[in-house]
Amino acid sequence: MRRFFSARNARQGRPGFPVFVVLLVSLALACAVWFAVEIYGTSIQSPRTEATQPTTGAPAPAPSGG
Repeated sequence: MRRFFSARNARQGRPGFPVFVVLLVSLALACAVWFAVEIYGTSIQSPRTEATQPTTGAPAPAPSGG
């Protein structure tokens, strides 16, 4: 025997909070966290200097090759 269902009862998902809204909110939160991490990363970055090693005035030894 065949059973007939209405369109509302035959749906696989129940009406509720739309998945698209959940995806948009999660994407917005991910972007906000990424932005915060970028700001934090640039704030803790040490200042770059021209000379990283102190100079002694002595020339560097020539590489020995055979």
